[in-house]
Amino acid sequence: YKHIVEVCHEPGKFSSRAQSIPVDIGAGDMILPPINVDPPNHNAFRRMLLPFFSPQRVASLEPVVRDIVRTLLDAAYPSQDLDLCASFTERLPVLVTEELLGTSAADADKFASWISRLVEQGATNYEVASKAAQSMALYLSELMEARRHFPRDDLATFIACAEAPKDLDLGDNERLGCIMLLLIAGIDTTASALGSALWHCALVEDDWSWMRRDPTIIASAVEEFLRAFSPTTVTRTATVDVEVGSSLIRAGEPLLIMLPCANRDESEFPHADRVLLDRSPNRHLAFGLGIHRCLGSSLARMEIRVALEELTKRMESLSLARSAQIIWKKGPIRGPKNLPVRVLWDSRAAPGAKDPANGI
Repeated sequence: YKHIVEVCHEPGKFSSRAQSIPVDIGAGDMILPPINVDPPNHNAFRRMLLPFFSPQRVASLEPVVRDIVRTLLDAAYPSQDLDLCASFTERLPVLVTEELLGTSAADADKFASWISRLVEQGATNYEVASKAAQSMALYLSELMEARRHFPRDDLATFIACAEAPKDLDLGDNERLGCIMLLLIAGIDTTASALGSALWHCALVEDDWSWMRRDPTIIASAVEEFLRAFSPTTVTRTATVDVEVGSSLIRAGEPLLIMLPCANRDESEFPHADRVLLDRSPNRHLAFGLGIHRCLGSSLARMEIRVALEELTKRMESLSLARSAQIIWKKGPIRGPKNLPVRVLWDSRAAPGAKDPANGI
């Protein structure tokens, strides 16, 4: 934990320019501001993007997210056998991102396919990642051009029409990189974090019952799920010879910054391998830290919280399906690819029914 904190607070010694090891996999050396931009340009990109992810903006999206969650649950009801990844966790962040971009729900399958090929398959297959990146870039370039002529109140318009800070060269490539990053980061990480949380809940019935009985614990539970099942590992490259702990890192050498490992460090988190929904304090690093801390952390937290609030209202219990074999994603973002469960629905959970209260 302390070594990762040290590295993340020294951007001058540890560059974020490369986002994969080796650099020619996944997104490779594509410009994706601000995640793979170092100071001073990083600061200007972050200042430009922050207003769109302000607490006020995120709060205004909560009713939209709740409607999306309810619509997905309506579609799943009354089936007792579900793959929660296919029917829920992989769908929710795609539909929320579409709302942010102002695009059509008909494009959901495109987004999901691009992200899977770029992030997961692209970890080992450069050609697959390259083709996905090209298709995504073409779509988003055309979207930004359309928004320049017909602006709306959405993220695509915000980035396409943003006035460049005086200290920043903001061309079409940089704008495209910004919107691609937000699309990539906003979908797979949230889907993976939520999927892992529900995998745990399908295994530990008492935690599900606790959230149903006392919904006020859900906010704390979100933080604990993020800690225990952090989905993301990032990279840095040493710019100078430097010691981290007792290890000498040479200039030019790459490092994996394993945030999930930091979040299981017993020196920081007593009983680190136990999921404690009321853990406090909980200074987890699931969203990173330092200048590259995740811009969309408030949005991700809100999506996961709302999802758990609505799921626990409408499902009395869920458990892994018999003989279920969970397949976990490969690449830099970890989460379940499938989650076959057996659901016992609340008797008041039918679509159109009065909103069921938590607890019995």
